[in-house]
Amino acid sequence: MRQTSMNRPFPVYVAPSGRMATVEAILTVEPVSRLASGDLEEVLGEIMRRVDRALLGLFADLAAVVTVDDVSVVNPPHVPFFPATFGDTTCADPSAIHEAIEKLREGTPLGGLLYDSAGRAFTAHVWTSFRRVREEDRKVSGVWTPEGTDE
Repeated sequence: MRQTSMNRPFPVYVAPSGRMATVEAILTVEPVSRLASGDLEEVLGEIMRRVDRALLGLFADLAAVVTVDDVSVVNPPHVPFFPATFGDTTCADPSAIHEAIEKLREGTPLGGLLYDSAGRAFTAHVWTSFRRVREEDRKVSGVWTPEGTDE
């Protein structure tokens, strides 16, 4: 008889029909300084065409059906444009926010290991979720100057 441990979470059953996963690839495009702001749309259009061509037939030999719904340029309302500011601190991208949160956690109980109910140890990583506060929006000139943030 094989010995099994009951001190672990039981796997969750998911019916084979109806299982699906979504993979979202995010491409960050940083235009060169000589590119005029109006020309960025043309570059983004070319990137979309190249991605679309690159994906054709790429997943044909997988044991799954992969559907590429759309290749598009989007920045949903809940995703901020970077660089962005918190008060007088400028964050170049979301990783700057994550680093600031990690520094705040250092030396506190939230900076240590997380133990689950089965006794397993984990490190916890904090990610950000953004929610718009439309009533607090400012005009761009109220936030940015050509050199960066207004002081």
